Amino acid sequence: MSCKPRTGRIHRALFPAFGITLVLVMAALFRTDVSPKASAWRERNVLLGHAGNVLTMVFSPDGRRLASGDQEGKIIVWDLPSETPLATLQHHEERLLSVAFCPEGHTLATGSSDGSIQLWNVAQASPIHTLPGHDCAIMGMVYTPDGQTLVSGSADGIVKLWDPSTGNERASWRADERAGFSCLAYSPDGATLATGSLNRTVKLWDLATHQEKFALSERGGGQGRHFRRRRQEACWR
Repeated sequence: MSCKPRTGRIHRALFPAFGITLVLVMAALFRTDVSPKASAWRERNVLLGHAGNVLTMVFSPDGRRLASGDQEGKIIVWDLPSETPLATLQHHEERLLSVAFCPEGHTLATGSSDGSIQLWNVAQASPIHTLPGHDCAIMGMVYTPDGQTLVSGSADGIVKLWDPSTGNERASWRADERAGFSCLAYSPDGATLATGSLNRTVKLWDLATHQEKFALSERGGGQGRHFRRRRQEACWR
């Protein structure tokens, strides 16, 4: 199966639950129909609105909206059934590297290369809180399944837990002393956080104690097998 939506650099691609995918190419969003039996994907539409390269995006939990962020700090929230913009937001003038919807879909978190995080009321297109705790670029963000905590990770390996209702920091620790942070994910029960770093290592953390459970790497196959035996129900988002 192949997909060739014109030319340009693809920054990100993702699938929602309802069977289509959006692929980012330069400053355009390509909406593509996907069929498991098809030899190629058919371009469905192009969502235009960004002047700069689109670097990050996320679907809302119900799959009806898409938030996309670009290198100039602009966020567009798209209504997918009508394929039109619902809101346009501006997070400073720096590159947007991470976006996350809360589980209910009414709040959007945006993370910038300047280390700042902004929480937005999506319906009103207005800012709620600014979280200025990181010193380096925000590389990943995720809400806990209950929506009570936002987790952010920056390029210097720092992980922070936030209270979204107040904007206050709850906890902070360094996930990796030797390499930069690149991504994170929660287990469905909200008890375990996975952090990925640039030294090809994934660490699993107990959110109640903030203690490391396991470190998974190319050299740690035994640890990976041990994790799968103990937590076979885990399915990372």
